[in-house]
Amino acid sequence: MARTRFISKSTTSEDTFPWIAISLIAGICVHLAIALPYVYTLNVWSDEASSLFTTSKGLLATIDTVFANEKQAPLYFLLLSVWRSINESVFFARILSIIAALSAIYCFSVLVQRFVTERAAAIATFLFAVHPFVIWASLEIRVYAFVILVTCLLLEAYFRGFADLGTRRSTDCDNEKSRSKYQVGFAVIGIVGVYLHYYVGFLLVGGLAALIATGRYREARRYLVLLTSAGLLILPLFIMVFFQFEQRSSIPQENKTLLDGVRTVWRHFLFFVLPTELFLDTGTSIVSTIRLWIVRIWLVATVLFFAVGRFSKVNRDMVTVGTFAATVAVFFCVANLLVGPELLAQRHASVYFVPIVLLAITAIDISIPKYLLWFPVLVFMVFSSYSVLTMYPENAKRGDWIRVARYLEQHEMTDQPVVIFDAFDVPAIKTHYNGKNEILPDSGYFDFFLEGKLGTAEAFRSQIEFIIGKVPPEARHIWLITHEKCSYGNSCRPLEDFVEDNFVVLTDQAFYKERVRLLERRK
Repeated sequence: MARTRFISKSTTSEDTFPWIAISLIAGICVHLAIALPYVYTLNVWSDEASSLFTTSKGLLATIDTVFANEKQAPLYFLLLSVWRSINESVFFARILSIIAALSAIYCFSVLVQRFVTERAAAIATFLFAVHPFVIWASLEIRVYAFVILVTCLLLEAYFRGFADLGTRRSTDCDNEKSRSKYQVGFAVIGIVGVYLHYYVGFLLVGGLAALIATGRYREARRYLVLLTSAGLLILPLFIMVFFQFEQRSSIPQENKTLLDGVRTVWRHFLFFVLPTELFLDTGTSIVSTIRLWIVRIWLVATVLFFAVGRFSKVNRDMVTVGTFAATVAVFFCVANLLVGPELLAQRHASVYFVPIVLLAITAIDISIPKYLLWFPVLVFMVFSSYSVLTMYPENAKRGDWIRVARYLEQHEMTDQPVVIFDAFDVPAIKTHYNGKNEILPDSGYFDFFLEGKLGTAEAFRSQIEFIIGKVPPEARHIWLITHEKCSYGNSCRPLEDFVEDNFVVLTDQAFYKERVRLLERRK
């Protein structure tokens, strides 16, 4: 393997000029310039509304309901509950994620210096700060920005504690006491990370695999002991994961093959390396097709470059982060076999993001001459700009609940209950609706899953029957709001049959991912 590239400490013009500081400030400023206007204007979507609902009654209530409501690791929701005790607004809740994202950008600026020269690290820091996935995560009232932050912290502690790599090799890595401190820090960050998001556990396994892959067997034994000790503190979560995965595995889904898992990982890889649309609703866009061929050509050229030199230029940095990324990818494929693609959406791949970005940056820095580095930077900025511009169609998140709420408030009359399918969307519209009518259903928001194959009448039958049972029989008019799921075949056939048998449609208005109808009961 080639010797790892270390940042020179000599007093050159490159070292004396504050490249990293300038790129960090510039990246944060651009990030905030894009994100802050959205903080005020974007509606909450169902996942965010779930976070707000779960944390709305204080810390003790959150502790009591977090597993039942969210069915995932609890720490973010506990933190959000404490944060919201200061201010309960949507804006303030999003600020917590922005703080996490900005912290992640700073941590990445430190981490990336272990892999490339200072100027290259400065460019990488700026590109990371404006990456659409980081911007998107900073606008979510969910855990994803924290997962990116924890991943950066975890990798930094890993390199300082276990790997003989990086800019601080002569200080941290040669000092056993310092190494032990970072090893303990790695374990603590790992435990916190798993309590934030189950998938952080994939990175902990990846650390062991990376030590073995780089031939550091003594460190691997120490790592295994530390990992086992940390596992005892994570054990309570394992029990919850078992029950939740068992519940999810019983949901009938297609695309639960190994090949489908590989395709999902590939799609995540594409977006992280060269982003286009974060949410592509129909087919494949021309821009995504162009992106696909650019990445394919780049991968082939990169492999050929390293193969010509018999992979002598593949340094330990690349092997390490590549092993982290490969481990996460393998676990994703296994998860797809167990529970299907529902829990492997782009947002769930946040633990995969930083290793892939580091791997790509390292490969580009080694394989492309310095005088040509402007070209991949330019290509990335073009595609990244397109991705940001298309991130929120109609300047709304899924559901478009602000516009839906304003539409209802302008057109409704008293005694016209608002009926929502699916029930999970009710907290979202309640966040924005200030009208005069009751929102139904008034319970059961977290009780339903996919019951049958999507597109069949059995897909949501129990939930639809539950919602129909909430419709007041004396109501002359009702507003019916239906989710985009109803556009899949006969998924909402029981609901549509109920509407056709009992009501006449007076108005029908389409919004982003939602349909709003005013119904009048048949005489």
